[in-house]
Amino acid sequence: MNTRVTSATRAVKKNHSALWRLALQGELLCYVLGIMLQSVKDLLESVLSGQLYRIVINLSTGASFQNAVWQMLLLTGCLLLVAGLMLAGSALNMKSSARADRRIRSALLHTLCHIQEGTRAAQGLGYWTNLMGRDLDITGESYKTKWPSMAARAVSVAGGILILLTYSFSLTLFCIGCGMLYFVLIYSLRARAGRIQKQSFQKLEACSRFMGEMLKGLPVIYFYQLKEYFSQKYQGQIHSYLQVGRQNARMSTLAMGLRNFGYSFSYVGILIFGLALVNAGSLSIGDFMYLWSIGIGVAYGMQSLGTQILEYQENQAAIQHIEEALSLPVETGGQEAVTGYDLQWEQVSFGYTEQTPILHQISLQIPQGQKVAIVGASGSGKTTMIRLLLGLYRPTKGDIRVGDVSITQASLTSLRDQLAYLPQSPFLFDETIRENLRYSRPQASEEELEQALAWAGLSDLLSRLPQKLDTVVGPNGSKLSGGERQRLGLARCYLRGANIFIMDEMTSALDAKLEEEIVSRLFSLRDKTVICITHKLAAARLADRILVMDQGRIVEDGSHETLLQQQGVYYRLTKGEEK
Repeated sequence: MNTRVTSATRAVKKNHSALWRLALQGELLCYVLGIMLQSVKDLLESVLSGQLYRIVINLSTGASFQNAVWQMLLLTGCLLLVAGLMLAGSALNMKSSARADRRIRSALLHTLCHIQEGTRAAQGLGYWTNLMGRDLDITGESYKTKWPSMAARAVSVAGGILILLTYSFSLTLFCIGCGMLYFVLIYSLRARAGRIQKQSFQKLEACSRFMGEMLKGLPVIYFYQLKEYFSQKYQGQIHSYLQVGRQNARMSTLAMGLRNFGYSFSYVGILIFGLALVNAGSLSIGDFMYLWSIGIGVAYGMQSLGTQILEYQENQAAIQHIEEALSLPVETGGQEAVTGYDLQWEQVSFGYTEQTPILHQISLQIPQGQKVAIVGASGSGKTTMIRLLLGLYRPTKGDIRVGDVSITQASLTSLRDQLAYLPQSPFLFDETIRENLRYSRPQASEEELEQALAWAGLSDLLSRLPQKLDTVVGPNGSKLSGGERQRLGLARCYLRGANIFIMDEMTSALDAKLEEEIVSRLFSLRDKTVICITHKLAAARLADRILVMDQGRIVEDGSHETLLQQQGVYYRLTKGEEK
């Protein structure tokens, strides 16, 4: 991510209105110029239409034909000028809008990639799916079409009023009145339209989130025969969303009806009022026909502004979503580089809230190269302790040091370059084995890839695959077994060449023999620190040291033999496993 996007993202977090500053940085002049060229077009079209009416009227009242021809030639030249302005304005607008779109998408992706783990998970899949799709598209339309269109209407109205004032003050007031009547009616609906659009977004997001949960839980739904239950529940959410949609449709129908009435009233009303002025001798018929088109443009432009303000509420809801996302807290790190690999927890406590502490004053030292197993019941704090080391969360109290550097002062890039992490269910992209491995080290050679697979016990699998390393593993490795996915994740860790290996239930899908082979290879890595979370005590026996956790505390610490002799928690765990 380049420095410009990163700095712009920080600006957005300080001030929501800076979203457009982010979008148009370096492009503001180009964008404004494009809008102005497009804006002048609407006004010139009204003026030229009126001039055409004037030429025809003048010819019918005995004006010089030769003079009319010259006026028509001039009119044609002006029409070509209008077309040129429109093309130039559109080109400038498209160029600046495309770059603005890239900047907002890049800034949003930057935030997503650096967002705090707890915040990301709390938002849910539906939130991010709608944000990165629908909301970005709607926001893009704001500065691609909505703003230029609103600016064009505003310029057309202002210019038309100035021209009308040079001929007739009363006609000017009448045209403004025609436009204001509709504008005020539509503007009064603005707040209600905003609420409806916000509700619509919330309902759609809820539907997307629910659908995401259903897709994840389809095996459970099939097994427990819950299809009808979840189908009815989803239909209920869809019905709720459609109810809001009907409110929006009624609002749009009302706005459209008022708009059609306003345009018809203006068209006929300005004609009648203008002819009355001609009859009274205040205007010539030629001047009125010239002003009629301009007057309609003023009234219709004001009406269109009202409609566009109403439509902009949908855009505003999407813009607000993006502004909120860009303001979410992101990971923060220091500037210090990690050089040593001894690990130390100093009175570390952690809880998602003050009322629910998970870890209590953990103090621990792990020298470089030591092989450590962490065991304990589910919910004892094992994984949370590791997530603090990964920098996904910050300790509520205390500190964690890698070498001589606190993780709060360490550069996150420097810290994570030293870590190889394997969760219980490693995520695999729907790509080839080669690509999934090279995410760990892009410059790895073919020989190094095969060596990593062999180390993880996947040589036999590779030999059976016709496409070898070019085999596509499917979404999240669906074409592989659970054990194969775990070993491919382990090969990716080995290939990384990190100094600290963190394994979370890495052998949960392996049989006992293969588990012992893999753990033995892992624990035999010289000078590599290995921290292995496991429920399988057979794997823990091979470690130099075993930490036993219970209710967020380390209650026992020692080798397998030492802990058995103490006949404490670990001893009871081994007896329970034997049974």
